[in-house]
Amino acid sequence: MDSPTMKSVYRRSHRINSDQSHSILILKGDWPTSEISAFFNLSHLDITLKSSSEPGHFLEGVVHLILELSQDNQVVDQVNLLSRESSPGTWDADQILILHEIKKEFMLSIFLEFSTEERQMLGCMELHRSSLYARLEEEIEIPLLGDINVVLKTKAAAMSMEDVYRLFLATEQTRNLREEKAEIENLVTNAVSQALDFEKSGNLESLEQAISQLQLGVEAIPEDDPIRPAIWSTLGICLRMRFERFRGIDDLNNAILQQQAALKLTPDDHPDKPGQLTNLGNSFQSRFERFGNAGDLNNAIAHFQAAANLIPDSRPDKAGLLSNLGGSLQSRFRRLGNVDDLNNVITQIQAAVNFTPDSHPHKPTLLNNLGNSLQSRFECFADIDDLNNAIVHRQAAINLTPDGHADKPDRLNNLGNSFVTRFFYSHHPSDAEAAISHYSASAQSKTGLPSRRLVSAESWIRIASMVNHSTLLTACKCALAIIPRVAWLGISIKLRHQHLAQMGEIARNAAATAISLQHYDKAVEWLEQGRSVVWTQILQLRTPVDQLRDVDPNLADQLTRVSQQLDNGIQQSDTHDREKLSREAAGRRYRELVKQWEETVEKIRSIPDFQDFLRTPKLSRLLSAAANGPVVVVNVAEERCDALALIDGIDKVMHISLPNFTLEKATKLQAELTYLLKSS
Repeated sequence: MDSPTMKSVYRRSHRINSDQSHSILILKGDWPTSEISAFFNLSHLDITLKSSSEPGHFLEGVVHLILELSQDNQVVDQVNLLSRESSPGTWDADQILILHEIKKEFMLSIFLEFSTEERQMLGCMELHRSSLYARLEEEIEIPLLGDINVVLKTKAAAMSMEDVYRLFLATEQTRNLREEKAEIENLVTNAVSQALDFEKSGNLESLEQAISQLQLGVEAIPEDDPIRPAIWSTLGICLRMRFERFRGIDDLNNAILQQQAALKLTPDDHPDKPGQLTNLGNSFQSRFERFGNAGDLNNAIAHFQAAANLIPDSRPDKAGLLSNLGGSLQSRFRRLGNVDDLNNVITQIQAAVNFTPDSHPHKPTLLNNLGNSLQSRFECFADIDDLNNAIVHRQAAINLTPDGHADKPDRLNNLGNSFVTRFFYSHHPSDAEAAISHYSASAQSKTGLPSRRLVSAESWIRIASMVNHSTLLTACKCALAIIPRVAWLGISIKLRHQHLAQMGEIARNAAATAISLQHYDKAVEWLEQGRSVVWTQILQLRTPVDQLRDVDPNLADQLTRVSQQLDNGIQQSDTHDREKLSREAAGRRYRELVKQWEETVEKIRSIPDFQDFLRTPKLSRLLSAAANGPVVVVNVAEERCDALALIDGIDKVMHISLPNFTLEKATKLQAELTYLLKSS
């Protein structure tokens, strides 16, 4: 005869005693009451054994019921193995504990098979009260239960059948919530990973996937789930990343909405609160920079200040928050001219500098920004102490910036500006010399944005010309060498056109300088280079890089890729561990990129007709243009006007001074010619 299952026993023999407030399920099965009692009270075995003169009787009853009822071979094998070791009546505490664990798992597995009605009827049994209670203690997160928490505080023995059933439903609900939460957390983790991949590689598909996954997470997660603010905040960051890439204002507005929602649900004492305030401040700052709305700037300042107030001075990220605050205050000072903002900028950045050790990768940036602010205050009040301190801090920033770092040319240029300012104030030759030294180092750097290095070269030309410095011609040569990279590599067409007037002026002024020093061949070469660059852009002609792509597309792509990596600098991670390595790694990586760039250019110059690629054309090649008749080049600069003639058979440039011709006359003639062309 098949052994009856526990479920069939309960199903065929039960009744509810409604006369008692805590309904008691009465079992009328085929087993002795003592065995059933032992089975349901084993969870309180220590009490049972103390009050019973025959403890073995209860243990034997438990073993008997498990062997009779269990359909799990593993459970049966465990109990048989235990019983073969010794008689239940002689078991020690360890053996009793093993039996208890077997019984507990066995009963829970049976309990899950019951229908809702059967669970209600079984609810008041001591076994299920205690088992559920223990299970709830292990599995349920109290905040998810709400008013069930009150029930949990009640002794299991005093629970009503309804209370136990509510607990069971809460257990099942919690399990489902946990599974859903785990899925959402995995979704968010994947999204963050995709966002980091975009930040590192620039892969737009990764950013799109991150945004899509986070939007799914926002839709799926319950409104009261504590992880919801983190999802909103991360989605806001990703949307702002996409705005920075495509400048779509809808992304930025949506980012602000998401971050505001996250902030609203996050208490001030939550560890994520400062970061959320900072992220929202960054978004307001970005919108201010796009539209110039003072309200956005004020909001950025308010959020940065709130974030800084929540962070103790001992936190390593305090300096970054103060730096953000200082940057926004600096923007408001430039817009409104309120000196209080400028003073506050200096206070905040000085505090950030004080909090930051020299080994921290952000220390050079903080020092440079402090120098910028001190220079601005000097320009307001002419306090020489501010200018001297600006020089000290800018020099300290350079000292902490490794060679090959993308920001080093900019910092050298800033320090050159400070020395020029002090030269105008004190007229001391050493300041002019120091300015030239730093401008030249910036302009001749092999790393950094070419457009920024071109600015340094122009400043170098101006101050060298002013003091009649011996490096003037070198400065001109440096500026003309940078122009092709600004015009043809790693820059959009819009930016190229913005640089046209600047490039033409640089070429004319450099030629005028060369003429004044009687270097007529250099003047012709530089004018030809300027003419080539400017007219190629104006007439939308194909650039040398386009021409190279026709001959060797792989080499053209390689040059463009390496140039962009050099111009953009090494991608930095926000994590401090990677930042600590970046100072040494940046210099090493830049040296590798510079070597790749130089090797690539040399390969290109070995190709026929590309020997002058990205450099000034030689006079020997230009002289061939005069084979069919003289070629006359007129240079008009503010300093002087000249004509340079190339004549076939003569290997020197003929110089013709034009003392009666001026830039003003040339400009007037240009306007008249333009009018006639438009009228024709």
